[in-house]
Amino acid sequence: MSKLPVFTYQTRLTLAPEQASCLDAYAALHGSARAQASSLRCGRAFH
Repeated sequence: MSKLPVFTYQTRLTLAPEQASCLDAYAALHGSARAQASSLRCGRAFH
């Protein structure tokens, strides 16, 4: 392990409801694409 300190940061966004719904839709799409890619790499069919 590194002897240097590791810093992590979290961001809390203040969003309008429309912005939040757009980000939610993107997250769902990204998660679906990631699951499909993982299934394909493992040789499983994706439904």
